[in-house]
Amino acid sequence: ESLKPNKAKMSKAEWVKKCSQIWKQLKQHKSSWVFMQPVEAEKLGLHDYHTIIKRPMDLGTIKANLDTGVISTPEQFKEDVLLTFQNAMTYNPENHDVHLMAKTLRELFLQKWEPQEAMIQEKWRVQQDGGGGQSFSTGAMLESHWTESTHCTHRKGAVLVTPHAVFCSWRGLFSPANFTLCRKATCGSRHCK
Repeated sequence: ESLKPNKAKMSKAEWVKKCSQIWKQLKQHKSSWVFMQPVEAEKLGLHDYHTIIKRPMDLGTIKANLDTGVISTPEQFKEDVLLTFQNAMTYNPENHDVHLMAKTLRELFLQKWEPQEAMIQEKWRVQQDGGGGQSFSTGAMLESHWTESTHCTHRKGAVLVTPHAVFCSWRGLFSPANFTLCRKATCGSRHCK
């Protein structure tokens, strides 16, 4: 029997690869160095840091957590990245360099994340189903299944109902398929099957 590792089992999940690609794009930004390691509050003399910031986070920790499976969903990845920048913006005044760097990187993250979020969520869902299930990334087939939602107040509101989930073109993947409450703050609508 071969002792070679099973490449199928050893390879990273597709959604993790996509998150890692976005993380690398953040890392390449000239201001990312500020956010690559945990804030050394004592060393920097920031004695009130842990009083103000209840859950510290940094990009280096996020990458380690992504690689080791501590981050187990795309939503966790997104929340931790946004938390990294929100912490910096909360602690530092608006005119401070670190606040401005955090704001810039937060905007960069959202630019990279939002167009891919639904696809990343779907890759995660497929993994949860053991690799089976229908993928939403099959372009031509998808086009014929989109319907304008009469229930949605989104400017781009459209839904796709499958046996697995309801998919909203504005916010991403939701389930169960029979109904879902949209998480977009400006919309309290239900997408119904």
